Amino acid sequence: MTWQADDVGHGSGGNPTRALLARVRTARRAQHLADVEVAHATVAWVEAHPEQAVIGLADAAAYTWDTPAFLHGDRPLDLGGPGSPLVTEAAVLEWAAALGMSTDAGRAFIGHVVELRYRLPRTWAAMTRGLELDDDGRVRMADAREVDHALPWSRARLVARRTMHLPAEGAAFVDDQLAAVAHKIGPTALERLTTEALVRFDPETAEQQALDAADTRHVTIDQTPLGHRMVDHTGTVCLDATLDVTDAADLDVALAVVAAQLQEQGHTGGLDARRAAALGEIARRQLEDDQHDARTGTGTGRAARDLTVYVHVSEDAIRAAAHGTADAHQEPLARVEPGPGTLSALGGGFTSLEVLHRWVTESTGRTSIAVRPVIDQRTQRHAEAYEFPDRLKEQVRLAEPTCVFPWCRRPSRRADIDHVEPHAHGAGTSTDNAAPLCRRHHRAKTHLGWRYERALSSQGIATGWRWTSHDGLDYLITPAGTTSATTGPAEAGTTLA
Repeated sequence: MTWQADDVGHGSGGNPTRALLARVRTARRAQHLADVEVAHATVAWVEAHPEQAVIGLADAAAYTWDTPAFLHGDRPLDLGGPGSPLVTEAAVLEWAAALGMSTDAGRAFIGHVVELRYRLPRTWAAMTRGLELDDDGRVRMADAREVDHALPWSRARLVARRTMHLPAEGAAFVDDQLAAVAHKIGPTALERLTTEALVRFDPETAEQQALDAADTRHVTIDQTPLGHRMVDHTGTVCLDATLDVTDAADLDVALAVVAAQLQEQGHTGGLDARRAAALGEIARRQLEDDQHDARTGTGTGRAARDLTVYVHVSEDAIRAAAHGTADAHQEPLARVEPGPGTLSALGGGFTSLEVLHRWVTESTGRTSIAVRPVIDQRTQRHAEAYEFPDRLKEQVRLAEPTCVFPWCRRPSRRADIDHVEPHAHGAGTSTDNAAPLCRRHHRAKTHLGWRYERALSSQGIATGWRWTSHDGLDYLITPAGTTSATTGPAEAGTTLA
């Protein structure tokens, strides 16, 4: 699509820049209107699926954590702060998928909306300023100028995120304090205010947090909230740590000393690169000492490195190597897979053989490597028993690196291998009837009314997965991601596309 200055100058005295300013302001109002509409719809969804929808008032006494209904059926979830309404698990699954979010992200989203609506009424009012509900319960703009001064959804959500751990009195205190300044308060000031509320209204928890502060110390290698660890062709990962002050001071000195030694030994990197290399050098020296102690009968003798890799080589690269015509652009990639050992803990990613060679040769300790051929995905494998044998599981996990539920990104290596068509209904245990589902979404399929099947092209080739939710919405999962496959009267006129 192309446009010219005259297209945006219409109605603005022929001034295209002024028209663009008006255009972006209109878009910002529309975006805020959409955000609040989704929040209002979320509140309506929560109210339509209360805790009583799961247990029934008469059955509450029989619905405990160890009953089959709780273990295998729907269950109420506490997503907001203390005192906010509960919502059913099945409702969360359905709403998160409709929002185009993973279940974890959807849980957090609903929790923040519930927190705002039921525990932060003044913040909610600031967010909905200049808006009103029509007769159908949808949000419409009542005063555009007031909307311009409304609290953005992103800031309202930040407040909700910070107050969810507070008792009701503490949340009300923060809500009152922020009524006039929520639109401009920063994260640091907000954190200070919520800490004050915790100390004021829940001193026992505040004291316990102070006692437990030592437990916040950690050293994490490239850990994301969902547990993914990634390596790439650079062969580098991120390390995050929270240390005791004295430990940090000693580590800083040790890094400086070893970094200086590396420079004397010819390391050509800058100070930051040498300090990073020094951390690995300190670790290798410790492992070398362990192995020495093992030889004298006092140590563990642990291998310094232990990993599993899959080497991916194209047919062209193989032919080029056989004829001696391979070039640098045809170098195979190695996939690092999770497994026992040290490097394998980095898991899930690709790197070049050059980087793999460096991992192996630069170790001062022993290195154990298992190189596996890629399993041919065109070969269908079967088993007579109900349980999937290891080789079938391996093939399924290599074909599907994540759970195949809509928008789920949990690694398949931590997921169940599910019979797509139930074994009890006569379906076989085979790779063409298998898919990885994380435990939560395995429950959704088995107990909460979701169902799925392979999506096939017109030639009968598997292209992905088609899911149907409990409420009848369809989703298509392909290597490109998740898309809504539902079109029709159910979505006519909706503002929640």
